[in-house]
Amino acid sequence: MTKLPTAIMSLSLLLSLPLVASEIWTDDEILLLQQEIKRQEVVLVALKERLQSIEKTEVNTLHFAVRLDGVEFEGEEITTDDIQGKLKMFSEDNRVVIAADPNIPHHRIVTLLNEFHAAGFKNIALKAEKSEQ
Repeated sequence: MTKLPTAIMSLSLLLSLPLVASEIWTDDEILLLQQEIKRQEVVLVALKERLQSIEKTEVNTLHFAVRLDGVEFEGEEITTDDIQGKLKMFSEDNRVVIAADPNIPHHRIVTLLNEFHAAGFKNIALKAEKSEQ
């Protein structure tokens, strides 16, 4: 973990150097800059992998709502085609709560449940919403 601040400082220093068109760079300086860029690319890949690992292992409750006019995920309208993509962003250990309008046909709920099971989610709860009259 101590390499991360050093890598960020190195990049900051490189970016703060003035690049003047008339400035002549030696071969050694160019090589050093190329090596630093490659090192920073490795750090970036490692950070992205670590972030994905953290996001996938963090256990949350995922909220879906089934309405007569569509599906919402965390309050955002999504299509049924988007569901698998949203689920891939999370660990299968997450809890899924499906809130459904009481007027939703049963087969739509079953289809949604099948999507969650296909993605590996086992902890699924159904929440009935009050009908708006």
